[in-house]
Amino acid sequence: MSFAPPERTEAVIREAGEVGAAAVVILASGFAEVGEAGRLLQARIIDAARESGVRILGPNCLGLINRDIGLFATFSAAADRPQATSFPIAYVGQSGAVGGALLDMANDIGIGFAKWVATGNQADLDIVEVATAFVEDPSIKVILMYSEGIDNGHGFVHLAESARRYGTQLVLLRSGLSEVGRRAAASHTGAMLGDDSALLAAAHRYGVIVVDDLSELLWAGMSLASNLEIVGPRLAVVTTSGGAGILLVDQFQANGLNVAQLASSTIEEIRQIIPPFGVATNPVDVTAQILNSADSSGDFRKLLEVIAADSNVDGIALVLTLVTGDQAESLAEMIANLKADLAVPLWVQWLAGRELTSAARAICRNVGIPIYESPRTLARIIKLSLPTVTTLEKPASSNQTRSLLLEPARFDLGWKVLDLIGVAIPKMRLATSASEAVMLAPELGERVAMKIEAANVAHKSELGGVEIEVALDQVAATYELLVERARAAGVTAEGVLIQTMATRGTELIIGAISKGDGFPPTITVGFGGVMAEIYKDFSVAAAPVSIEQAEAMLKSLKGWPVLDGFRGAAKGDVKEAAKCVSKVSEMIWSVSDQNLEFEINPLIVGTVGNGATAVDVLIRRKSN
Repeated sequence: MSFAPPERTEAVIREAGEVGAAAVVILASGFAEVGEAGRLLQARIIDAARESGVRILGPNCLGLINRDIGLFATFSAAADRPQATSFPIAYVGQSGAVGGALLDMANDIGIGFAKWVATGNQADLDIVEVATAFVEDPSIKVILMYSEGIDNGHGFVHLAESARRYGTQLVLLRSGLSEVGRRAAASHTGAMLGDDSALLAAAHRYGVIVVDDLSELLWAGMSLASNLEIVGPRLAVVTTSGGAGILLVDQFQANGLNVAQLASSTIEEIRQIIPPFGVATNPVDVTAQILNSADSSGDFRKLLEVIAADSNVDGIALVLTLVTGDQAESLAEMIANLKADLAVPLWVQWLAGRELTSAARAICRNVGIPIYESPRTLARIIKLSLPTVTTLEKPASSNQTRSLLLEPARFDLGWKVLDLIGVAIPKMRLATSASEAVMLAPELGERVAMKIEAANVAHKSELGGVEIEVALDQVAATYELLVERARAAGVTAEGVLIQTMATRGTELIIGAISKGDGFPPTITVGFGGVMAEIYKDFSVAAAPVSIEQAEAMLKSLKGWPVLDGFRGAAKGDVKEAAKCVSKVSEMIWSVSDQNLEFEINPLIVGTVGNGATAVDVLIRRKSN
């Protein structure tokens, strides 16, 4: 170990290289985080490391812990206290303070990290590369990650794919979500989505669990490391208190979990075990009276085995209230012994003082059974434990679509793309004068839609650039009106697009964004028109998606009943809408290496059999 100020760090790195060191841990601050002088100093140490063949962790980091070899290369005060039993869990995060706090919190609930790393400024090694190394470690089953921003898309996808291959579970907590990207986005889609939408979509595609806070990060890690993985959302609740059981059921329903419908034979067997005034249906209320039986632990075991054998049950939550002392230890021994034999995962919520149940909690913890205290936390962790990996055979790359998308921008480019990929569009003509508009309009119907065409105008309606249901005798006046509105807004109009009026229907928005940053492009669908940004009712996925996946995205929307024939209304042509979503997702996937936005707003979805038509399109390319 070398104690040196930031100015001496470059020399120390070169010295480390001379003695054959593979890596250096730089705990000191005073680098890129303090301004221009610090950034220049950080650039010099990176150069020195590359020239010396040395990797850097830090600078401005809290160091690392590797309990396998007894290495505590950190100055975190949390490392000074006795460490809890080691779990097959590794942690890596950017913030030293957050990492230290998490280490302390983990000790409180009995989790000992096998490996722990704080990356600091990430001048060289970042959290993605460190986590990738953890994936290849057979002693690690779960990797917890805290990120203040991941921009290494290729690395993240490689990490996620490697984790799936090795059977390692990734759990991600991210912060530092910026509003700037939302305000600057050209499309409604970009405005609705956060800067980390591609990261979240990729995480969902590859089965990375995303959590909202530090507590969830810890509990998810402990649950997964304890093999408490569930294959479906059907839960049985066994409780010593009806009220406590109801609180948990409420949280299950709020998190999309189902209260399992127990088989009649199961209910009959339960009645033979619990007191006559208990409740044998789910949630099963055994009442506190069961604790007074001659063999309460044996009764509990038999009860849990009966419920676990029910084919309608994917998992069991056991809620214990005020069970303390010797009785608590006896129950804990039963739970610990039962864990390996139970046919489904068992979660335990113990509503009693920690001091009164410390011995019982330790018994459970020593065999990898977490003890939860909050119904909400337990419900969230079970929800997060459900499998989320989606797989899709990626379509053959469409060179024709890609070539068209890379052509110089012009007014009809988006329409040509839609026509090429098979999304229905209305008949249309571009008029460059009022007289030409009068001549063209009769070809398109007795009433038409008219839209200003101008470069760099993403949202025509915002400058009054759209008029619909225009009668033929009003076409000339409408043309002049639209051109004047554009001029008043400081926009030079290229002309006015005249379209056949689309059949009335439900308006959707389909958005596709690729940033060319290594993350999969995103495909978004939601309810469209000018209300899109107000209600923010949308579903996002990593592109491409199949027609079936696109339909599932539509069904996940809060407004789904509108498409599904709410209150007797005619149902929308969901199959055609889903086909449009899938086709656009394949299109954006073909240009994954480009920075491009593509949006249909709106897509008019007719009733069943009447298809879906795109009536406005935005396409915008940016330089990477």
